[in-house]
Amino acid sequence: PNAPQDPRPPLGSRAREPAGDHVPAIALTAFASQADREQALALGHAVTLMHRGRSGPSLFRQAEHRIADRDGDLSALDTGEWDSVVDTSAYVPRQVRAVAARLAEIPGASVVLLERATPESLLDAMAETRATISFTAPTFYRHMALAMREQPTRFNTVSLRVSVSAGEALPEATRTLWREVTGVEMLDGIGATEMIHVFIAASGPDCRRGAIGRAVPGYTVAVLDDELREVPANVVGRLAVRGPTGCRYLADVRQTAYVQGGWNLTGDACTMDDDGYVFFKARMDDLIISAGYNIGAPEVEGALLQHEAVAECAVVGLPDEERGQVVSAFVVLRAGTQGSDVLVRALQEHVKATIAPYKYPRLVQ
Repeated sequence: PNAPQDPRPPLGSRAREPAGDHVPAIALTAFASQADREQALALGHAVTLMHRGRSGPSLFRQAEHRIADRDGDLSALDTGEWDSVVDTSAYVPRQVRAVAARLAEIPGASVVLLERATPESLLDAMAETRATISFTAPTFYRHMALAMREQPTRFNTVSLRVSVSAGEALPEATRTLWREVTGVEMLDGIGATEMIHVFIAASGPDCRRGAIGRAVPGYTVAVLDDELREVPANVVGRLAVRGPTGCRYLADVRQTAYVQGGWNLTGDACTMDDDGYVFFKARMDDLIISAGYNIGAPEVEGALLQHEAVAECAVVGLPDEERGQVVSAFVVLRAGTQGSDVLVRALQEHVKATIAPYKYPRLVQ
């Protein structure tokens, strides 16, 4: 309730409702009667989703939603009637697909969803449709950039003005490579199915090297310890968020783990700097704890990807009697590069110099 005034400018040529028209979020289970529930649904104040996960039973999630915030996730895109959006919908989360779908509501705009795209076919679709905005995962962007570098005259992305990364952590090497090849600065962000929204993002001059971004207007984010206390700046903790959207697992024990103390706990391990920029480290259940240090596998992968010999890589923590876990890297080398003990040491030294000495992979295959 009592949401602050929205300082964001209008989107494209569309008018927005006055900021004072914000209404409190309504939870379905809080309705006094079925009639109240049906009235709220008719007004669009709340929505119930059924989502079948990759394993286990179907999940019923209840979204709490403010009408006047429905365009909030479009603000960073500066969308308008001239836009054409291309999206590999099978590879990005549902909250990002929802953004792409809402772009189709803009008179004159269009959206193309590619269900079985390859990096090459997505690039071809960009050229064919004169796409101005693209949505896909970092892995796709990396492979598209490499394809464009190998065949610079085949692909045409001159119409592209915004590229949105979603679905997985965005390595700095991928962001840099895409910018070098296309001239477009990538827009990163993080959201959650449970939140029905992207709640941290950055675009243009607001981007900071290695960071996801800052809280989207209307949301509050924090990095907490296990006792739900804020940790100091640049210390790894649990990402927490609250704002105009949220949800409840209905008749599901996971509700008590996801929502605690008024915070939605996303399961991400992050740090936050003094300016409010959030840096993703790993999923909490993927965090490597080695000799007492918390090490995020994506951060090590991002450092390795910056080395000229590396095409792809994956970093995991393997059991170790002395350290608990040891950082281990599995590396695919670029074509024409031969593996050797000398190269292993070079990759290890590269990681030490790029991020921190204690984060380097002690095992490299």
